[in-house]
Amino acid sequence: MSIVGLALLAPLLLAGAGDEAAGKPTPKAKEALAAAAKLKREASGKKGEEKLEALTKAARGYERAARELADEKPSAAEASFRAGEIWRTLRHEEDAIRCFTAAAQEIAAPVFAAKSWIELGHLERRQKRLDQAMSCYERVLMVTPEQRRECMRAMTWQGKLLIDQKKEKDGHATLLAAGQRFPEFPLDDIKNVDTVAVDWIQAGRVEEARSLVEDCVERHSDADEGEDDVEPAVRRALEKMKSRELLAGASASK
Repeated sequence: MSIVGLALLAPLLLAGAGDEAAGKPTPKAKEALAAAAKLKREASGKKGEEKLEALTKAARGYERAARELADEKPSAAEASFRAGEIWRTLRHEEDAIRCFTAAAQEIAAPVFAAKSWIELGHLERRQKRLDQAMSCYERVLMVTPEQRRECMRAMTWQGKLLIDQKKEKDGHATLLAAGQRFPEFPLDDIKNVDTVAVDWIQAGRVEEARSLVEDCVERHSDADEGEDDVEPAVRRALEKMKSRELLAGASASK
């Protein structure tokens, strides 16, 4: 079944999993995951065929752990996700899809479910299957809405995909809406605003872009009374905005 087909079935597949509490990993789960992680570490420093062989062994180790932990759903989901990451690195797309899909279906492990839907979306996007990628990103927002970090990323990728599909108006609206919906992630918001503003400047909408950027800078530079500093990472992100550079150039050329 395709990724999109699984996406449509996801609510049914997840329905029976919600009753199981996601507790801490058992000693058995810790041991199984640690054994697989050790196999992955053994690939460090190796090169060529030797590294490929070590990573393949690690991916299979994580898949084996997922099977052994079938009754411990959160840990099994983590093992499947870790296996998917390695298969993706090795460019084994079918294996990566299989493992990410297994983790994506597990509501008892919402962190790994959300991350897996993101990864499935990336795999589809890289193969230029943009509609399928959009469906995968949508699953993050629908199935794991509490995973706000991943939801912000998913919504950002939706906006980028729309732009790639020449649906710039919808794409820009989605990127800007992401910051309003998930205001706790200022760095993502700044990057999204910058993307939109640059597009607007290139399209001749300079004053609209200027207003958008000024609002963004004001919003993220609003320190509490008595504070004269902004979060360093936020300040750096604001300073690096390409749109601000373009706007400064536009003003200088007048």
